[in-house]
Amino acid sequence: MIDGPGSGVISERSDRLARSRRTVHLDRHAAQHRMLNSSLRAIELSLTVMILIVISDAILPLYLHSGPQDLVATPTTPLERAAYWTAYLFTLAQVLIRPNQLLRTALRNPFVIGVVALAALSMGWSVDPATSSRRAFALFMWTLFGLYLASRYDTKELLRLLSIALGLLALMSIASVILTPDYGLEAGFDRGAWRGVFTTKNTLGEMMLLGAVVFGLFAARKGPARVPAMLGVLLAVTLIFFAKAKAALLIVGVLGITIPVVLTFRKNNAAAALVLCLLLAASSGASIAIANRDAVFSVLGKDATLTGRTVLWSTVVERIEDRPLLGYGYGAFWDSKGVLREQVRAVVGWDTPHSHNGLLDVWLDLGLVGVLSLLGAYVLALKRAWVKLRSEKGIDGLWAMTFLVMLFLGNTTESSISQSLLIWTLFVAVACMRWERRSNVWGDRSIVSAPSRTAARARARN
Repeated sequence: MIDGPGSGVISERSDRLARSRRTVHLDRHAAQHRMLNSSLRAIELSLTVMILIVISDAILPLYLHSGPQDLVATPTTPLERAAYWTAYLFTLAQVLIRPNQLLRTALRNPFVIGVVALAALSMGWSVDPATSSRRAFALFMWTLFGLYLASRYDTKELLRLLSIALGLLALMSIASVILTPDYGLEAGFDRGAWRGVFTTKNTLGEMMLLGAVVFGLFAARKGPARVPAMLGVLLAVTLIFFAKAKAALLIVGVLGITIPVVLTFRKNNAAAALVLCLLLAASSGASIAIANRDAVFSVLGKDATLTGRTVLWSTVVERIEDRPLLGYGYGAFWDSKGVLREQVRAVVGWDTPHSHNGLLDVWLDLGLVGVLSLLGAYVLALKRAWVKLRSEKGIDGLWAMTFLVMLFLGNTTESSISQSLLIWTLFVAVACMRWERRSNVWGDRSIVSAPSRTAARARARN
């Protein structure tokens, strides 16, 4: 063995070369992990947008079940089942990846858990246990998806995803009217009204109302996205107009007045609460007046001035009085083929699909206990949104407050809280939203951890 003055230099050079090779290897490994994480993130975001479109009840329900004739009730097709089970599996995968995070998110609003638990328990007293079990399972899964949205994305990220989904739905609705008018336009009583890629004009109006809110929030912010957001608002309002969804148009106007006024008085709790209550009361009264004038009637030729939602509501209240505490079971009253639904339809004279009032539908399904649980979830979410709105000028509290006001107004004459999967999912996300700012979607919760810190330490030693 040769041991001379130059051996130490050779050994040092060899160590440096080995460390350099390790650093290059770690850097390459870190780059591969970053690329993999970027790919996984793109897949996750794409699937999230796809699921938002699926649960908006667009495209498949129209083109598989409807057409030139009015919408008819048909069994769920294999294609629809495949779409929904893809969403279910994606949601379950997120639960398995981060169970503790979703549990913490759910505990931020225990009333939401109470509503879902009551829906599951209602199978025990439901007039149609099979329907209640099926609907309760769907409610559970979409509640999990709402918790995933609340835990995974901050407000800006969620709104970006919503803007993509709703923008695509708006463009597809225009294409549906132009290319397939037999599907894109209403037939029967509302002949000529646009329904786009949805089954009814009211659903198109409801989704574009949500779109107007989302795009409007971005339009209120300075930046390069302001002009596209303003175009999005214009597109959404135009579609509401052609859908002849007068209640949705009214809500757009009310939100345009209510939110700026509330922001003006937000430092004064009493003044803001008074102004908000007065505006909501006035707009709710206007919505009821419009709804009763434009109620849907059968082809038997009933005069629109003789009946409307008020007759429907009084008839529903009579049915509620028979089961006031726990209701008829989740989804059982309107989805079942029993005599209860047909009795109500016989009285009002038209094939109403629901009570046209969110609170009444929840009362039918889950009784007074369900109504109180839902109101608890709503009030807690409203309180948090108000605190955030007063403390910061950011988009977090503004989105939550605007959505909750829209939800209140929309459920005066419709039943989106119990009939729309997307609206319920977003309500869960808002009710359980984490208000603290986070760095990005993945942060330190990436599915694959890149060894960037190890590589950095290796470079520092060199």
